[in-house]
Amino acid sequence: MSLLLAQPFVRNVLLVVGLLALGLTAVWWLRRDAASDALNQAAAKAAQTQERIRTDADAAARAAERDGAAGRLRDGTF
Repeated sequence: MSLLLAQPFVRNVLLVVGLLALGLTAVWWLRRDAASDALNQAAAKAAQTQERIRTDADAAARAAERDGAAGRLRDGTF
């Protein structure tokens, strides 16, 4: 084995393979991190949308309740 490592060609091939593995690992990690960020961003946007819909629905329900109560009061059926 030490005779193989003494050859400059073998050392260069091992260096290139090692650097390639390091580069591929870095690219994999960056893609995984970007996917995680995108997933978190989509979850946050969905939560904001859900909160906005809930707020709008509550406001609409209160408005409908006020309108219905006012109508019943006018009709004398309250």
